[in-house]
Amino acid sequence: MPFDPVAALTAGAVAGLLMTLMRASLGLAGLRLRLHVLRLWGHLLGLRGIPARIAGLVIHVVGSAAIGLAYAAAFAALGIADNVPVWGLIGGAAHWAIAGVFMAVVPAFDPDLPLGERPGAFVVNHGARDVVVFTIGHLMYGLAFTFLYLLLASS
Repeated sequence: MPFDPVAALTAGAVAGLLMTLMRASLGLAGLRLRLHVLRLWGHLLGLRGIPARIAGLVIHVVGSAAIGLAYAAAFAALGIADNVPVWGLIGGAAHWAIAGVFMAVVPAFDPDLPLGERPGAFVVNHGARDVVVFTIGHLMYGLAFTFLYLLLASS
């Protein structure tokens, strides 16, 4: 599959927004989750309240776009042309593993984060519900990115 950076950035940003919408819809449906990734990103910038959430959304979308570039570059470098959705899931699993380890070091970046809010590796400190949503979100990103990238890169 040839590398298309515009398609990769767009697909990555949209897939990141879909992750955010999935999380928000679960909250609206009454599922109580402890990890608030947009707030967490904003807190890492020293912001609080609504400015933290807005900055967190920007960071999440821009980061998701950059991750999309990495997926597309990997697809091109590996010559992936068949079973691309499976490779999207594999990418989602790798993305989950990296993000999961990052969650363990979050307190080093935000010393104001209370002990009870520290997610821990793979958000295990927040309980099974958050771990499942964290996992599904990253796998969903991999699939959403892949389908969007295939659609955009071929047009």
